Amino acid sequence: MEAAWTFESGSASYTPYLNVSYTRLKTDGFTEQGGVAALSADSQRDNYTSATLGVRAAWDLGQRARLEAGLGWQHAFGDTDLARTMRFGSADGFEVRSVALAENAAVGEFGISLQTSQASRLSMMLQGASGDGEKAYGAQLTWGVSF
Repeated sequence: MEAAWTFESGSASYTPYLNVSYTRLKTDGFTEQGGVAALSADSQRDNYTSATLGVRAAWDLGQRARLEAGLGWQHAFGDTDLARTMRFGSADGFEVRSVALAENAAVGEFGISLQTSQASRLSMMLQGASGDGEKAYGAQLTWGVSF
């Protein structure tokens, strides 16, 4: 869910926003067949909420192109350090841990979008997050159609 308000200034627009997202992951338990080498794990539920406060900006580069950028701060709540207990056969269990999600991170995005028709736009964005010793980067290609 996101709340945002856009301010126009000449050929630029600025959008402060607050985004809140919730993820609930339910993992089913399982038991393999195969004697002492059979792997098993119990079912588990994890909940994760993040809130991002930031601003996005866009600058027109002519009739059809637009430069876009954003910067924000993200805070994570809930299960940010996931672990699963598994076991082979009837042996003692062992723990498998995920990479911990950053509880506080700076997030940013930068890209360009092109109006491909009166009702569509193609956007190419680079995105990144850095915080609590973790770094994540990505790219996104989006084609949006309005009707």
